[in-house]
Amino acid sequence: MPRSSLTFRVGAVLASAFLPAAGPAAAAVSGTLSLTNDYLFRGLSQTNQKPALQGGVEYAADSGIYAGVWGSNISWLSDYSSAALPISSSVELDGYLGWRGDIADGFKLDAGVYTYYYPGDYPSGFVRPYTTEVYLGASWGPATLKYSHALTNLFGFAESDGSGYLRTATGSSASRAVSTAAGRWPPRMPTRTRSAASTPTPSATTSAVRPAP
Repeated sequence: MPRSSLTFRVGAVLASAFLPAAGPAAAAVSGTLSLTNDYLFRGLSQTNQKPALQGGVEYAADSGIYAGVWGSNISWLSDYSSAALPISSSVELDGYLGWRGDIADGFKLDAGVYTYYYPGDYPSGFVRPYTTEVYLGASWGPATLKYSHALTNLFGFAESDGSGYLRTATGSSASRAVSTAAGRWPPRMPTRTRSAASTPTPSATTSAVRPAP
């Protein structure tokens, strides 16, 4: 059953210091503060189907260049914790930089780099979950297509750099496909593996400021 979310948004528009010959351009700074009952990312709960407090700030220039930061509480890493393998990470902090704009009438492109950081303490030998991806997206009317490519190991999975994630959507429907360098999904962690019991049920909750996964 879809889960509801309660979202509070704050935004501000600032005058830009850039003055091209065609006239003054505008820059915008927007932000969100969200309280949701489940943080979903690519169909998997990051909070074990529990509430998440999320916030982000994004700067968008009239040229199409944008940059932002985003954060949320998580539990998917600490859920792996044990006496033998203690993991304390409970926060996700992201940063991204990109460009979006119209290429032709109704056709839009979005490209950039996105990095995920999970501060905390990890046991020796544990592959850190820090991840950096480049992405390219295109949209035409209600249809969207986005591909993300991992430049690093993917969320703590060993030897998963080069993994790809493809998301397509038309109107309210969406489909996802994941490929990894090892040819499997999810890839196996070197110290722990995802089990069927720990794999959460997807829901429809999404986040606001950050680019769509």
